[in-house]
Amino acid sequence: GGTADLKLAGSLDLALANPILEAKGRHVGGTVAINTTVKGTTADPQIAGTVDLANGNVRDYTQGVSLTDITGRLSGDQGGVLKIEKLTAKAAPGNINIQGTVGVLQPKIPVDISITAKDAQPVASNIVTANLDADITVKGTAKEQMDVNGKVHLNRANISIPGGMPPEVAVLNVERDGAKPAAPPEKPVVINLHLDIDAPNRILISGR
Repeated sequence: GGTADLKLAGSLDLALANPILEAKGRHVGGTVAINTTVKGTTADPQIAGTVDLANGNVRDYTQGVSLTDITGRLSGDQGGVLKIEKLTAKAAPGNINIQGTVGVLQPKIPVDISITAKDAQPVASNIVTANLDADITVKGTAKEQMDVNGKVHLNRANISIPGGMPPEVAVLNVERDGAKPAAPPEKPVVINLHLDIDAPNRILISGR
């Protein structure tokens, strides 16, 4: 393939995606500033530089997820590793912080991420509202196996059991004469959960 020596710089308003996202009950905001270089070949691209996020927010109205005041900096190096230098979000009344690395251009995509939360309430819906502290690490490869370890302390949680669930819809595989057989599914990623969950305080369950 050919070679590249490009510089990408500029800013992007995330709200431009809302006409598509809002049809599914989601909303985003914030500004992304890009200052990166792309060198190398199509088979071995080398990406370096920084991506900064300011005044970000994410809302999923159907799931009750609300994150505001999102700020972050991502940096890349010539080895194809994306470093999350800082990624913070307000999950009122508390905060969530994420740091780590993702080998986006490396084989198997190695992941090493830490997530901490303090007095965070990332979910508030008609079914579940939870306030928690957390200290979690995610390590492994995004294409094979990831280990999720750490502690979650539930400060309080309200769980409402709905009166009924929507009916399940059966999905039938249809085979047509002469059609090529479907490609075999990719091997699923194995996720090993090793979380200590502590809930010494108020857990309120209501409904039927």
